[in-house]
Amino acid sequence: MMTNNHSTLRTLAFVLAAFSPLCRAQSGSQAQQCADAVKWGTETLKIDAAEAQSADPFHGGHAELPARCRVRGRISPYLGAGGKPYAIGFELELPFTWNGELLFQGGGGLDGSVQPAVGTLVNRGSDAAPALARGFAVVSMDSGHTGSNPGDISFAEDQQARINYAYGAIGQVTHVAKDSVIRFYATSAKKTYFMGCSTGGREAMIAAERYPAEFDGIVAGDPAFNLSDATLLSHHGAKVFSEIAPKDETGSPILPQAMTAPEWELVRKGVLNACDALDGATDGMIFNHRDCHFDPAVLQCKAQQTAGCLSKEKVVALKQAFAGPRDANGKPIAGEWPFDAGIAEGGYLA
Repeated sequence: MMTNNHSTLRTLAFVLAAFSPLCRAQSGSQAQQCADAVKWGTETLKIDAAEAQSADPFHGGHAELPARCRVRGRISPYLGAGGKPYAIGFELELPFTWNGELLFQGGGGLDGSVQPAVGTLVNRGSDAAPALARGFAVVSMDSGHTGSNPGDISFAEDQQARINYAYGAIGQVTHVAKDSVIRFYATSAKKTYFMGCSTGGREAMIAAERYPAEFDGIVAGDPAFNLSDATLLSHHGAKVFSEIAPKDETGSPILPQAMTAPEWELVRKGVLNACDALDGATDGMIFNHRDCHFDPAVLQCKAQQTAGCLSKEKVVALKQAFAGPRDANGKPIAGEWPFDAGIAEGGYLA
């Protein structure tokens, strides 16, 4: 009888052990378990912080981020061009109640900073609960450099930093995230996904091209492929709007004030009036950009008109900025910007 009891207990222990990985993060001292993550550090993996986070509301309370372990660190640190330190910075959120899946959150712009790893598209608002709130482990990164502002391209002087930004950081962060999941939960992720928009969309396409075996699903939104043309267009637009922007005390243009929010809203409505229905549905979105030929001149103020219109200089600036840079013969050298309903979003010229 005792033998049978012992056998039963051993069987029960085995069954519990089989289910323990998903529960492991909820047992014992969560804060201590999280703090132990600093021990994951190696010569090429530096763990800067590992701290337990309490559940907290997200974006005004429409979702709640769960209690979790937040791990921040750097991968492959080195001294690069000019003696400047480089590393691939990352943040990994490991919920104590885990759904067994991992999401890699892509970056935006030139990266250069580690965005909160919550599982949303960078700078994209949504009412949907982020992946972290749904139980995913989530990782984000800076792609291998830090920038003083969104347009800081100083990292480009270092060849390895350029490689990391282009594709190298994706593979390294993926491997660290997967290994960290195993260390924390004592099991590997059942599924691993990549999601990103703009630069994050480009990173998603790189993930599909160079690391296809690492992911079970990839979401690539608006991938920013042609970075050379995009840079030329951005600099051209900034130059044009700088010429009409108000100046600060040093005489430098205050670019975000070149157009006011009501003026951008006026342009948005004008674009929708001209192009919304071209795709067959009047729904506040434009999908037929090929046939959208909006002319800002329709918004120019008429004689004695001072409200609900644009000055001539702003109409000219809009035309020039969206037409893109031209060579000495007037031939386009980097395409054009499409007019879109999202033109009135905050920070367009920030």
